[in-house]
Amino acid sequence: MKIFFIDPNNMTPQYTYPYVENLQKNINIEIRFFSTNYSKFTDYYDKSYNIYVTYIFSSKIASIKSLSLRKLVKFFSLPIHYLQLLQIILKEKPDIVHFNWLAVPILDNIFIKIIKNLKIKVVINVHNLIQHEKSKLRPLELKIFLNADKIVSLSRFTQKILLDNFGLESVHIPHGNCYKKELKLFDKKNTLSHNEDFNLIFVGGIRPYKGIELLLQAISRLDYEINLKILGKASLVYEKYLRLIIKNLRILNKINFQNKFVYYEELIEKINKCDLGILPYQEATQSGVIYFFNSLKKPLVITDVGGLKEQINPKTCEIVKPDTISIKNGIQKAYDKIFQNKYQLKDFDEINNEQNFSNTIQKFYELYRSIT
Repeated sequence: MKIFFIDPNNMTPQYTYPYVENLQKNINIEIRFFSTNYSKFTDYYDKSYNIYVTYIFSSKIASIKSLSLRKLVKFFSLPIHYLQLLQIILKEKPDIVHFNWLAVPILDNIFIKIIKNLKIKVVINVHNLIQHEKSKLRPLELKIFLNADKIVSLSRFTQKILLDNFGLESVHIPHGNCYKKELKLFDKKNTLSHNEDFNLIFVGGIRPYKGIELLLQAISRLDYEINLKILGKASLVYEKYLRLIIKNLRILNKINFQNKFVYYEELIEKINKCDLGILPYQEATQSGVIYFFNSLKKPLVITDVGGLKEQINPKTCEIVKPDTISIKNGIQKAYDKIFQNKYQLKDFDEINNEQNFSNTIQKFYELYRSIT
């Protein structure tokens, strides 16, 4: 069985590289990965994963600072790259072309039509059905889904939206914990013992929909010693806005805000040193950082939005509404449980076994077999 795995943007190498590496181990599959060398994201993965990537899509587009110009260049360069890919397809005749992400649906649609005319099966992953901070599908995206042989929803939340809003059936294959190699960077024995002070952490990209403002309001209502670390990359404008909120709430002594990109080694170290993680999202599909908290056996407070609760064991997590009071109460409840040692290691083991990435790989293999 020959699979061509396509990701024109390469913005989620944390998923695609372990995915390809694991499928390569299956003697019944020959897989080729076509993507772009987006060094900002991919350098670590190129060094750490034993896979070969055919860099057929332009890597220079990502360096264009103007968004409108970047979109224009991408629109006119993508057909050239698809023609190059089509030559390889005609020569090697894969059984399945599997898209991890779509690039420009208007152009993707034409390419996929050609593939379908060649009697090649098309599979499309759906991570976030509607991209963050947008409210609708891109032009022709729905038409592409209708033409696909299989749509794969990486969350039940996405699967439900596809069915309820668009009448589209999809196969649910959980995202799974694809961070096994990254977690090996920090191999200290993990325990749930707490520090003298209560250390709370938010880690990840900092955007308005992530609910940081709600979290800051919640922290201002807690009357005990608490240290909140906010660690992630924000725009300078948004950072300035958040720092003003921190100042006005008079919680400067409780907040450590570091506006920077966090690499895996530091990410794992900081999570391992905290008592509690917090994801106060106002909207979400899923979050990769949850897998790190689960693996390092750290309890979480998450909001009841999107598919976040699909990723946790309710015995190791407090699920709250995305509002200030609920978040504050969730932190208080977790605080009490931590100091009473109510979170159990066996409950973390249970969710980690369920999210083992080998389960995800096996389900994709079974999907491939079902359509060839």
